[in-house]
Amino acid sequence: MVCVNAVAEKILERAPKSVAEAGDYLLETLTGGRLQRGKFLEDPLALMGPPYFVSRYLAQVTVRALKGEYDTLDEVMAGLGALSERNPPIIERKREISDGRVVLPEAKVVDLQYPVIGENGIWQSSIEALVTSGPLRDREVRISIRS
Repeated sequence: MVCVNAVAEKILERAPKSVAEAGDYLLETLTGGRLQRGKFLEDPLALMGPPYFVSRYLAQVTVRALKGEYDTLDEVMAGLGALSERNPPIIERKREISDGRVVLPEAKVVDLQYPVIGENGIWQSSIEALVTSGPLRDREVRISIRS
């Protein structure tokens, strides 16, 4: 997992002169220089898969910077800042009202069931995790996913 604050600091240290240059620095920082600009622009999903595992949002910021879709460097940095300031993930139980929300600050994945098509044609998957911090610490949770 990439530390967004560390990436932002590296970009600021290098003081890019343009948005595209900031995009080049982002790509270089995220991949250690292993993924070339042209290859990445052909397939932006390459950054999200192995061996990089960069978040989709961070990959989008990188693509937009490389394509010059930001007007200023401040907008690039604001995009990175927005990612680091996001709230922790919230898991909701079967669409209950907001009182039913549970925050899982940290959890260790114990089991991962890959998606399969159920009897009714709906994709189903699940994640079992051991919560390692917060009010549910040392409890196992099962997260069911259907689509």
